[in-house]
Amino acid sequence: MLLDVTANQILAAKDIDSPIEPASLTKLMTEYLVFDALKSQKINLKQTFGVSERAWKMPGSRMFIDPKMQVPVEDLIKGMVVQSGNDATMALAEGVGGTAENFVKLMNEQAKALGMKSTAYKNPEGLT
Repeated sequence: MLLDVTANQILAAKDIDSPIEPASLTKLMTEYLVFDALKSQKINLKQTFGVSERAWKMPGSRMFIDPKMQVPVEDLIKGMVVQSGNDATMALAEGVGGTAENFVKLMNEQAKALGMKSTAYKNPEGLT
């Protein structure tokens, strides 16, 4: 869909209501919630998060963290944003949300609050 936001007019569109897998675009919502947690001082950049077995075993793009590590939030953010690291993304989600499942609930609540009516997140990293 191509939208002229000034005129609020759709210029071109095709299958705009067809569901698609968001893949790593999902990480944008994860990032949004992490930065919100930073802004509200629930977490800070120097704070460290442990690495769960689940985060360590994430497939796809990785930052290569492991369960023996305590990783600063700042480094996890870089791992998520620069490397698209699924392990870093999972560690952040678990650190902010307590569990990945709880974090996904926060993602879906935020999507609803932003008016994203057709969006339903299933995980923090976007893997199918």
